[in-house]
Amino acid sequence: MVTAKTHLALKLGLVASSLVLFASLASSATTSQCISLATSTVCPFYTSFAVNSTTFEALVPSETAPTNAKDVDTILNTTSGFTYWSSQKSRLGCPSWTGAGVRFSVSYLCYLAVSQSA
Repeated sequence: MVTAKTHLALKLGLVASSLVLFASLASSATTSQCISLATSTVCPFYTSFAVNSTTFEALVPSETAPTNAKDVDTILNTTSGFTYWSSQKSRLGCPSWTGAGVRFSVSYLCYLAVSQSA
């Protein structure tokens, strides 16, 4: 026979186990970190600044999270920079395109990442 006390104890046990599960999931989530752009070659005008890794991932999604300036440079180049657009030249039907204009979009992403990390 389930009494009111037993029923309450079961509910509290369920709540407690749910809280433990939630806490373990929250602690396993990726924590954001501050990434210095001091050695960045893709964001040369922002070398005295840093970006928040979570903010950067939201602006420039990639398969791997950046942990340093080299990662930021690689992600910018492969997702929106020269490497990416060079690979799209034939697909877009512009094989003689020199890459003019890409610098602006990459610089703008650097600006956004720095300004949104402040």
